[in-house]
Amino acid sequence: MIVEGITETLETMRSLLSSAEWSALHERLMRFVEDYQQKVIIGRPDLQI
Repeated sequence: MIVEGITETLETMRSLLSSAEWSALHERLMRFVEDYQQKVIIGRPDLQI
């Protein structure tokens, strides 16, 4: 599963990932998946996932 989000600033991304909404979504997700990892990267025009 790939979840993608784009923000203007790193601070905004950090704020989203520390929000109650993200926490609740993450808890629900963990009921269905194993070996979950997440990372924040700086996007580039040539980046392909």
